[in-house]
Amino acid sequence: ELIITGRAKDVLIFNGQKIHAEDIEACLQDSAPATPGARAAVALTLEMHGYERLVIVAEAERHISSVNAAALAAGIRERIAQTHHLPVAHIHIVKRGAIPRTVSGKLQRAACRTALTQHHLQPVHSWEAPWL
Repeated sequence: ELIITGRAKDVLIFNGQKIHAEDIEACLQDSAPATPGARAAVALTLEMHGYERLVIVAEAERHISSVNAAALAAGIRERIAQTHHLPVAHIHIVKRGAIPRTVSGKLQRAACRTALTQHHLQPVHSWEAPWL
């Protein structure tokens, strides 16, 4: 017996506004000059203090210094604020190849969320919003 339950949550809801995770990820890929050094990014939500908060996990293109990682995180925050008018709660910059992918190369958000919450992703740089 096969029961189809649908896709995992790829729609993020902030203040009643629905935004697809792919749209946030695409804006970061489309803005390569604004966010140099980012190879791939995953947008997901995590519950913090009773609210769903936007979290970005971004893969560095190659080895990245802490200064460049901080600049990359700032570029990601700025791009998402300009494009989607959303505050980012956390940004985790990870090494190239750290974000889980399918065999065909698609990013796996659910596996990334699990790895992040179980501390299996080792960020080379993390940023947290000061308002948390």
